[in-house]
Formats: sequence, C-alpha cells, structure tokens
Amino acid sequence: MNVAIFFVFMCVVVGVAMGVYRFDQKRQEHRQMLRRQVMGRRAPSALTADATQNNGVELGNKFEESEYSRLNKQATAYKKAGDMASAVAVLQQAKALCGSEYADTRLAKFLQAAGLFDEAMLEIQWLLDHSQSWAQALFGHQPASVIECQLAGWRSRVHADAALICKRAKRADLQTKHEQLQRHQADINLQLRAISEIDRKAKFIAWEAAKAKGADAMTNYLKKR
Repeated sequence: MNVAIFFVFMCVVVGVAMGVYRFDQKRQEHRQMLRRQVMGRRAPSALTADATQNNGVELGNKFEESEYSRLNKQATAYKKAGDMASAVAVLQQAKALCGSEYADTRLAKFLQAAGLFDEAMLEIQWLLDHSQSWAQALFGHQPASVIECQLAGWRSRVHADAALICKRAKRADLQTKHEQLQRHQADINLQLRAISEIDRKAKFIAWEAAKAKGADAMTNYLKKR
C-alpha cells in the first residue's frame, strides 16, 4: 500500500513539474521575442527560450515570428528604394501582429522620415500608453519592482527616440521636452535596479525551495503569484 501511495505521489509531482515547465517555456519564448524587439534586433525564425500569448496571436509560433521578421525586412527594402509609404504600411502590419504589446520605435521613425511628423508623435504616444501592457507581458511573472524598473527603462528609450525624431524634424521645443522625460525615466530605472535584482533573486529562491518540497508546495507557490 505504501508503495502504491508513493507511486501516485510521484506521478502527481512529475505531472505538476511538467505542466509548470511547459507553461514557463511557452511564456519565455514570447518574452524572448519581445526582448529582441526592444533591443532593436530582428527575431530569428525559431525561438529557444521562454513565452506567453498576445491578443490571440502566439508570438512564440514560428510562423508569426518569421512573418514579423519578413515584414521588417520588407520595410527596410522599401525604404532603401525610396518608397516610404509602402515601408510605413508594412511596419503597420508588423505592429498589428503584436497588438498592444508592440514595442518598437521603428514605425515612428519611418513615419517622420516619410514627412508625417504628427503621426510619428502619435505613434510615440501610443507606445507610451501601451508600455504597461508590454511590461506585464514580458516581466509579469517577476516582482513589481522588476516590472517598474524595466518599464522605466523602456519609456526612457521611447523618449530618447522621440527626442531624435523631433531633432530630425527641427522641433527643438519638443526635443527638449522628451530629453527631460528621458532623463527622468532613466533615473527611475537606475534607482530601482538594485532592489529589483534583490526581489528577483528572492523570488527565484522561493520557487526553488517550493520545488524541493514537492507538488503541494509548488501548487501553493503558483497560487500566490
């Protein structure tokens, strides 16, 4: 009887562990793609690390990611050919793939290059308005301090690129405004780095401790997240 109970218990532990692994792997793949957007790199055709979903479009899916990469390459080709209208249209399609979690200032830059400054600034505002959605998708599994730290870092980059767009459009007034906002967000990011790293490590240690205790502890840990 004891052997049977032990066998059932081990099956439960393995089942929970595999479920958690599959969930984390899927979520990590999506986060990796979003991270590549923020770092200004095109995503490869296949992902290897951590994921989640996005408005019904699973960005970890190879088709969706290769489509996003293809559209960005196509936009570059249109720009080199001097067809900015088509380049902008293609980037808008790429943005649509990501929905509210789109995190790339490239479309705003292309709009300004196409002579559409007002539209470029509206795109900058859209990125700022949806930055919380991006942060939750990419870092929602992490402590609040990590989310806020990364959010401030992303907003800092958006404002930096907004200042560049304004400089190119010779809008010194708005350039100064975004430079000030960039510094403000950069300061917040810097202030939160130490505590966010402490919180991140503490959460990791808590999860490892739960795994060591078994299925019930893992389940309770996930319920508290």
